[in-house]
Amino acid sequence: MRKTTEESLRLAIGMADSCELFGRAFSFPDRDLAYALTCGSFQADCASCLNEIGLKGSNVDEVALRLRRHAGGQPDELCESLRVAYSIMYLTPGGHTPIFPYESAFLHVAQGREDVPALFQTRVALDVERCMKEAGVMPKDAHSEPCDSVQNEFLFLSYLFGSLASALHSGDCGAAADLETKISSFASRHVAVWLPDFLIRTIEYPEAGAYAHIAQAATLLVGRLCNDYAGGRESDRV
Repeated sequence: MRKTTEESLRLAIGMADSCELFGRAFSFPDRDLAYALTCGSFQADCASCLNEIGLKGSNVDEVALRLRRHAGGQPDELCESLRVAYSIMYLTPGGHTPIFPYESAFLHVAQGREDVPALFQTRVALDVERCMKEAGVMPKDAHSEPCDSVQNEFLFLSYLFGSLASALHSGDCGAAADLETKISSFASRHVAVWLPDFLIRTIEYPEAGAYAHIAQAATLLVGRLCNDYAGGRESDRV
């Protein structure tokens, strides 16, 4: 059944909020994230976002239960734990990074290549940059952080969905159609080809800590993205 404009607007807002939440969650952890987890606001925001995009049921309940394990602790202690886990998983230097948080480097390893992957000026990273420039936005840290990082891709999607919500609200059908095309293209060319596997690797990593539970929640969002905007399957790699 075709969605009404109101339903499409509600979904676009929910997707924008959800992508922003996980874009912030997969940035290098700070005390704000630790505080949000220990006071329960992250868990509340996560549940609200997933509900906004129409996700309910036992999977959502299970994720919420696991995230609640981190409520009630000390923010400073959790912040230190998050930083240690993040650094070990995603930032270990010398070509020994367990899980690269950059699409190009992650795919480089997934393809079985044994040399140290490049982080800038790769075909994948340049395509992500092209998508962002065509949409009229670039990450603030584009000169120091690859555009195809997990947090930048989530935040870019948040921007696209937010722009879609604005177009739908104002009744600009042309702009809405163009943004829907951009979202579908980015989801199929980039999101679907690595984020599901990246999140699974994070969930399975022995020292992931709270990130395993954050990644479990993010898989629900990414599943919705892939099903609704990338045809429900991995697309050809760029």
